[in-house]
Amino acid sequence: MTGNTYYNFSVGGLSTRTWLASQYATQCYDGEHNCTAYIIGLGQNDMNNSIPIGTIADIKDDYTQNPDTFYGNYGKIIQKIKEMFPGTKPKIFVVTDPLETMETSGYNTAIRAIANKFANTWLIDMYTYGRQPLNEYPLSAWKRDAHYNAMGYQYFAWVMATYIDWIVRNNFDYFRNVELIGTEYTYSSLETQ
Repeated sequence: MTGNTYYNFSVGGLSTRTWLASQYATQCYDGEHNCTAYIIGLGQNDMNNSIPIGTIADIKDDYTQNPDTFYGNYGKIIQKIKEMFPGTKPKIFVVTDPLETMETSGYNTAIRAIANKFANTWLIDMYTYGRQPLNEYPLSAWKRDAHYNAMGYQYFAWVMATYIDWIVRNNFDYFRNVELIGTEYTYSSLETQ
């Protein structure tokens, strides 16, 4: 759709805890599949498996010290991605879940706090801005239990692409270094590491 190469480092049913121990994490961090941007949409399975949310203080400067909580594991995922890049860091987009239970349970609140903690990390708030279209026709007709059929995922891809495009167009100066991601170089901008 955008002319870029994409990797899907996931499969249904993963929590932040099980993702970190999975083959998908191994592939994400292997250095062979580095990306200029990462979209992280985890949380629902953490809630379903009663993984404790914890607090923002669970994200330590040394991610190996992060406790096994939603905050700690989510932070570790982002910290390990940033560690792979020598200079200009990739853009990371974290996604809230449109489910009401994710909002009321506090997992979406944690995702928002995590987005605020890290530089070059942008919030895609699907609860606030995506809940209505994701629960209405036509997308509602394409849902199969917790997942969508192929048409639903295509529609969802357009929603995500539109949201990311809006973020970039409204924050140009923070995206001035994208061609330098993965190098030791940086260009003067508002962007921080």
